[in-house]
Amino acid sequence: PTDDIVRGSISFLNGGGFDRRVASCVPDALLKTLEEDALDLEERVQLCQADARQYLDVKPGIAWSRAQQAIGLLGRPGSLASVTDEAARDAVYMTAAEVCFILGSRNVQLAPELGKPDLFYEAQRAAIQAKRPGLAGVIETLGRVQHAKVENRLPALVDMARMVSEQRAEIPSWLRLEIGPKSNAWIGELEAAGFDGHHAALLLEVLPPLYEALEVPDCQARTELLRRRAIQLLMKDRRFAAALEILKGLAERQPKIEAVCYEGVGDFALAAECHIATGNRKDALTCYRSIPDLDKALKLIDEMDEHPAAESLRWMSELRDLALKRPEKFTRVVMPAEKKLLEEVLERSLGVTRAKPAARKVGAKKAAAPKKRVAKPVPAPSLTPTKPRL
Repeated sequence: PTDDIVRGSISFLNGGGFDRRVASCVPDALLKTLEEDALDLEERVQLCQADARQYLDVKPGIAWSRAQQAIGLLGRPGSLASVTDEAARDAVYMTAAEVCFILGSRNVQLAPELGKPDLFYEAQRAAIQAKRPGLAGVIETLGRVQHAKVENRLPALVDMARMVSEQRAEIPSWLRLEIGPKSNAWIGELEAAGFDGHHAALLLEVLPPLYEALEVPDCQARTELLRRRAIQLLMKDRRFAAALEILKGLAERQPKIEAVCYEGVGDFALAAECHIATGNRKDALTCYRSIPDLDKALKLIDEMDEHPAAESLRWMSELRDLALKRPEKFTRVVMPAEKKLLEEVLERSLGVTRAKPAARKVGAKKAAAPKKRVAKPVPAPSLTPTKPRL
């Protein structure tokens, strides 16, 4: 039968229900079920689970069929001919989730009479019925990674990394073993995707928790390397605030890099402290002068050899101190001419030159105003009758 016929038949026999008590199976699995018909229900269910795991690597069709038969034998909850033990029911669904996921992860092609079931979807649905929604979410994201095209692969990997990290407590041992050989390749793809500041910052949020969830042996060293790379890319993109946040998480402080980032965000005081920590008094002095902080700048100059700006900075400090001694009633008693004199002194001391107003040209004629038109008077009509000409 075609895939459409198989799916349509199964949907009809199950009444469109979610639990799928009826499923397709290969002939060998059907014969084994008939042979076990005389056994107890619980024993039959256990045999189905054992066969599903036993035949998984050698006869995937039988493994699939036996996992589905175990679900069918459970019966409807509450009915007389059903398994009432909730733990046993959950174990059956977990077996089905394991079989379906492993077959899907290995891209196994089942026999034509089984149709073409979406193995990741079947595993996800079985995990939900086993009351493991976190596991269902992990399986769903892993399935998207398995089937993702090139243009959608990176977003699928990021979603998978987040889900695996968040639901690490829900991941069973069989799933860890199955994805183990692939996890290094996935991590390598994610690490290679940090080619700019935006992606590097995003991956720094995603990858370290994934390292821990997958128990990567050198997770600490890889996290440290990832942080350093992200800092470099963020600084290249001039995203200094984001780079500073990452710098705080480094195991060893990097004052030189911190100084550059603090200068980038305009915090020259902290940048100067970082420069001083590295012994770079020259750049620290430049930062203090950019604030400006004359006291700390002069203190640094006293510790340094003679600096070209030392004399000017001392003069500015003296001028500031003198300005602080201004009398309280200065603005009330000062004369306009005296105030103007003081302004000229300050301007000359700062090297300010005011532009002189442009001189007006002598003898320049004013523009002639346009002449007004005067209306001519209209003569009044004459009242004397004129003689007709003969």
